[in-house]
Amino acid sequence: MVLVEDNPNDAELTIHVLGKKKLSKCVYWATDGIKAKNYLNDLLKSKDLSKLPKLVLLDIKLPGISGFDLLQQLRSDPVFRQVPMVIFSSSEEEDDIALAYKLGANAYVCKPIEFNEFERTLFSVCEFWLSVNKTVRNF
Repeated sequence: MVLVEDNPNDAELTIHVLGKKKLSKCVYWATDGIKAKNYLNDLLKSKDLSKLPKLVLLDIKLPGISGFDLLQQLRSDPVFRQVPMVIFSSSEEEDDIALAYKLGANAYVCKPIEFNEFERTLFSVCEFWLSVNKTVRNF
């Protein structure tokens, strides 16, 4: 999984919660859109598609390349069209939600403020995308 999150508190909380389900060891945390894009492009260059993430959890308000721009750039590549990308943002603005789906997000999830709800929501998202959802790796 790739977590693209510039807020260290949100990222650390996310990784801590994922650690409870033993998922934190497989998380690459990118602090901005440029680092995420470089990391994902390096994976693509390796020609080993099994290394592609099963999920990209993406904030929208990022330094450098916004989450929207990163989503649009990744979706322009046929390989990354197959990788589930979930927006995980504090924004509940309808315009943000609509744009995320227009650019190819698989889901838009608002980050809950309360810890127990944050944990429950994150577990649900990861359970679906990492365990229930099926993907194809032979692009």
